Amino acid sequence: MVNVFARLMLSALLVAAASASGTAATLRYAPESDALTLDPHGALVARTQMVQGWIYEGLVRFDREMRVRPALAESYARTAPDTWRFRLRAARFHDGTMMTADDVVFSVQRALSPRSAVRVLFTSVKEARKGDDSTVDIVTHV
Repeated sequence: MVNVFARLMLSALLVAAASASGTAATLRYAPESDALTLDPHGALVARTQMVQGWIYEGLVRFDREMRVRPALAESYARTAPDTWRFRLRAARFHDGTMMTADDVVFSVQRALSPRSAVRVLFTSVKEARKGDDSTVDIVTHV
């Protein structure tokens, strides 16, 4: 783990140095192993999740101070003791189609399915409900 952290820090320093000098640079990263899958529900393995994190975005993210911030969500609020409402920002998939609440509901349902490798990360989630095309309610177990 320390070795991976040291490599990431070195990479970040190299990128920062290249940015500071005003010249373009290419960063090449050669991990010891490949991601097992690019399916975000397919594996719960650190290396795989790291690579997936470079590709996929969640409703929220952590900032540099480890505070939860909106990502695909434009905003979020607790509307009941067991419900969080997420208002989605305008975002497109790689093929140009707009992301909607239906896509978020599908992803949550898939994560909760018995075949999902990430199901253990969703143990507090009961269901996802569409409000309108840009609103999703995540209902938790109280």
